[in-house]
Amino acid sequence: MVVIIPGNANPTRADIDAYIHGGYGSAAACVETLRGIVREIECKSGAGALLHPAEEYFAAQCSSLL
Repeated sequence: MVVIIPGNANPTRADIDAYIHGGYGSAAACVETLRGIVREIECKSGAGALLHPAEEYFAAQCSSLL
């Protein structure tokens, strides 16, 4: 599984929402961090690996923001 939230190996939807909308660091750094995580998820999916439900949710939530 892609590490979505550092220090949280199995995040819930509430954890993911708080992380995405929490405003960690500067806005530019936050967007780049989210893009990097989404890129990792997309690469994993592109390689034919199954996605964890948390990864699917994270990518779906970020797609509307990025």
